[in-house]
Amino acid sequence: MDFGASYVNAGYLSPSHIIPLAAPGVMKKGLKWMLNSSSPLYIKPHLNADFLRWTWAFNKSCSLENVNRGILAIKDIAIEVSS
Repeated sequence: MDFGASYVNAGYLSPSHIIPLAAPGVMKKGLKWMLNSSSPLYIKPHLNADFLRWTWAFNKSCSLENVNRGILAIKDIAIEVSS
């Protein structure tokens, strides 16, 4: 299985989208979505050690502290790119 970044958005940065994906509550929503084939985040259920490790690490990153730190970094990048 190949995991990678979307090629469609081409790395687009928008000043209006500065909240990191790894935010509190995302894992609960993601788990609900990943089992629904018509959701925006459907993942065909399977056991994969790399995916489980990534999921565990992502879940640990879903903190308000990380969100606040990420907002500052993303905002600075977006402003720099749009200047």
